[in-house]
Amino acid sequence: MLFNRLHDLPVLAVLPAHVDRDDGVGGQPQGIAAERVGQLGETEGDGILHRVGAMAGDPFYDHLLIAERDTANDSGLRVYGFAGKYRNARLDRGLFRQRATGVALRACDNGRGHWFASDDADGSPVLLMDRASLRPAGAFRPAGATADALWYQENAGSSFPSGVLLVRQGGAISAFDWRDIAREPGLDSACR
Repeated sequence: MLFNRLHDLPVLAVLPAHVDRDDGVGGQPQGIAAERVGQLGETEGDGILHRVGAMAGDPFYDHLLIAERDTANDSGLRVYGFAGKYRNARLDRGLFRQRATGVALRACDNGRGHWFASDDADGSPVLLMDRASLRPAGAFRPAGATADALWYQENAGSSFPSGVLLVRQGGAISAFDWRDIAREPGLDSACR
């Protein structure tokens, strides 16, 4: 019942009391104990998260990329740090045709790598961004339906020795070899 009541409220009325909380909840023999352990998200300004689609983190650069799906508030990626503070950085204008939906990271041990981001507009490409600078580095267009969720796995066996990007497209999951993705924009297929 609480969710239905909160869901019916305007988003900004709920944010300060609901969305920005990160509570530690643990089971106790006599019941449930909860304590506030921190918060993530802004309650005013550019960093407000209205409708989160996905998030992925990079501890090497202290980047937490959060996909904002709300088209009325410049859908795109918001850049936070792991401490939960907004970095005053957004990746949205001109990158996403409709709504940001997915985000994944290809992380090399030496700090190199790439971010992937998807948009749920029909026919939109999966975007590639440099891991450190977050600058666009290329894109590729998966055949089939819109890419609505992403997962990257490095060293994914003999079939995908340089890694694989898994893309959920509607009810199906497609696998894309990093070597094939890297070839078109001329990116390094190895983590070096």
